[in-house]
Amino acid sequence: MMKFALSRTSLMCLLLPLSTATPVFANSLENHALDCLVEPSMVVNLSAPEPGQLDSVFVDRNDVVNEGDFIAMLESQLERSAVNLAEHAVSASAQRELRRRSVDYGLRTLERNRTLVKTSSVSKQQLDKIETEYEIAVLQLQEQQESDTRAVLELDRARAALARRTVQSPIGGVVVERYKNDGEYLEAQPIVQIAQLDPLHVTVIAPLSYRDQVEAGTAATVDIELGSRSQRIDATVDSTDSVADAASNTFGVRLVIPNPDLALPGGVRCQVQFH
Repeated sequence: MMKFALSRTSLMCLLLPLSTATPVFANSLENHALDCLVEPSMVVNLSAPEPGQLDSVFVDRNDVVNEGDFIAMLESQLERSAVNLAEHAVSASAQRELRRRSVDYGLRTLERNRTLVKTSSVSKQQLDKIETEYEIAVLQLQEQQESDTRAVLELDRARAALARRTVQSPIGGVVVERYKNDGEYLEAQPIVQIAQLDPLHVTVIAPLSYRDQVEAGTAATVDIELGSRSQRIDATVDSTDSVADAASNTFGVRLVIPNPDLALPGGVRCQVQFH
């Protein structure tokens, strides 16, 4: 699974050519709009944790998914059989009950013969044999308890192995691309790409002269281009780059826009004005 966002170099290539019409290097924030880019807050190339043949892919392009939703499953017949076998071993109680009853019976027998040995009805040799049989029964019960513990651990391991044959989404978002189909064999290739659109990130390459005026919490207005119309949204600065770009005398600024209904798309241009 790979998570990524646009690199600073890529952003500058997109944004700086658009900024020539605006006074980018002005010292005042007021009345100066900067070009920006609306991006998904996270983009994930989702792959399986291990190689295998795809049994099913449950989503397609443009599907909305929630965190934890099942995205795909690898062929897992052996793993399911291992889980069933381990569940049977955990639930099997006959051997456990046999060991417990052997201990109970041995204890009752020992107590009776300890009384009889006082009247010489049972020899000390016979009593020693009964005591030894009881101790063996106790050890066998302990051995069974250890076996039961191992069975539970085996079940946990079998379930973990089966879980590695399923792929779940680590984020909520929209399926941007589906790369693989049922029946294909996977090595390390991604199955789908998912973009998290709530919240959206607005990325701005701002002139260094803004550095002392723009910081986390600074208010801004973002005009998002939506084809033939635009939509104005109030936003605040989430973070600013600690390291500036000396070649362009700029630094990066990121704003966050809530998008709970996924009405706003990612990957569109915009303009931002800081207040």
